[in-house]
Amino acid sequence: MASKLTTQDIIDRGEYLEPDFEPSALTVVHLRGILHHHDVTVPGNAAKAVLVRAFQDHITANAQNLQRTRSKNALIDGNGSDILDVATGEYIQ
Repeated sequence: MASKLTTQDIIDRGEYLEPDFEPSALTVVHLRGILHHHDVTVPGNAAKAVLVRAFQDHITANAQNLQRTRSKNALIDGNGSDILDVATGEYIQ
């Protein structure tokens, strides 16, 4: 994985959810960012080995569910046409 990618680039690509992905190929910054994105808390002074283990325990172990959620979210239309005004019950244009 090219280190010139931002953490958001890596998250957007989703390659880290593939079964053969090796988390040790990521930088510490990227590992922390991905773990944070998935609400995994790790100590601020955690070494890379600890981050890789947390990645394996929380991301790799749940990769199928995370991919499913990612696929569902990709189907959401981002234009706002599906936003309902709760006061009026009408869709916001």
